[in-house]
Amino acid sequence: MHLGPFNTPMTLAPRLLMAVFWTLVAPFLILMVLVIALNMVTDDWASRQFTAEGDFAHAAAISCVGYLILFAAMSFWSDRISAGPFAGPMKLGADWIGIAAITGPIVFSGTSMLMSLVLNDNGPWWLRDEAVQDLPEITEYTALMAVLIIVLIPLVEEVSFRGIALGCLVARRIDPVTSVMITTLGFTAIHTNYSPLGLIPIFIGGLYLGALRLLSGTVAAPLIAHMSANFIVVLGTIMMSA
Repeated sequence: MHLGPFNTPMTLAPRLLMAVFWTLVAPFLILMVLVIALNMVTDDWASRQFTAEGDFAHAAAISCVGYLILFAAMSFWSDRISAGPFAGPMKLGADWIGIAAITGPIVFSGTSMLMSLVLNDNGPWWLRDEAVQDLPEITEYTALMAVLIIVLIPLVEEVSFRGIALGCLVARRIDPVTSVMITTLGFTAIHTNYSPLGLIPIFIGGLYLGALRLLSGTVAAPLIAHMSANFIVVLGTIMMSA
């Protein structure tokens, strides 16, 4: 693996269109194809799971399969172009592991809590009205959903945005601040269930994850931070339902 600035694989430099594909197109395309394929043999069963009347556990299972397929395809492509299966180095020292694990929840949850205090609103202000209507009962959260939120979603988003996309821009000698800003805008845009105000913590968190990737020189740091932040969200949900 030939590494350039900030330990970014230089083989990512000419792959700008593929970076756009893996970040903004592939996540929706693969899930859509999976649902269509399941619908063909199950009489539209898969589509019904993602509605308010559907089974949240089944929707989580379908999403897990979709994210696994996406990561496998993305990792295979990245490895084939000699960027490694995670689109960058994964070696990380104990100090960075601690920093990432602690600061991830602080940045994401801290920003959300601060906004809740400013807005004086404890409701789901971070979601669009349509998304609020489709919220499942808190008792419907399953172990599979926890795996999706804590492991699979961060894995795919960090490899695609902080690995492939950010690596591509930095390898092309684009200013690192600009590179982080561009990839964070894309990262924010894919969170389509969030309200305009709800996108603020996502944007701030995305900026932090991008900076963490460049400062640590590895995709592992933002991945740990993202997983840690989502773990706190899941833990809070479990505590609220207890």
